[in-house]
Amino acid sequence: MKFSPNTNGFEFSFEELYSLHQDGKIFHDIQFNRIQAGAWDSNRKKEYIQSVYDSDIHSLIVLVDVEACLIHAKNIQDTSSIEYFTKCQKNGYKYVILDGSNRIGSIEQYLTNKFKIIKNKRTNSSEHI
Repeated sequence: MKFSPNTNGFEFSFEELYSLHQDGKIFHDIQFNRIQAGAWDSNRKKEYIQSVYDSDIHSLIVLVDVEACLIHAKNIQDTSSIEYFTKCQKNGYKYVILDGSNRIGSIEQYLTNKFKIIKNKRTNSSEHI
């Protein structure tokens, strides 16, 4: 049997990701991600946010849709995946993050003014953004 996943790319704004994260809709499973606390220093966080503004992103945030994965797991009768995604769904998660915990953490900290970008390279402005 050949596995052919159906992948759909979605674009989320900073605010949409922040809202999903704050509402507890994204599961950070440590099986897939490093523990976020202290993994990125402030310079790396600022560089990531700046790269988004500059449209120069090299690493994406990878989320899997819990409902779609559960449907697929049932279709192929993968019991362990059915159990995993059923538990995620029961706990209210909409997504599981496979890659990008530090990026989401940086977005959250940026939107809550934990740090600022001093210079917007795109406009050469020295205003805080």
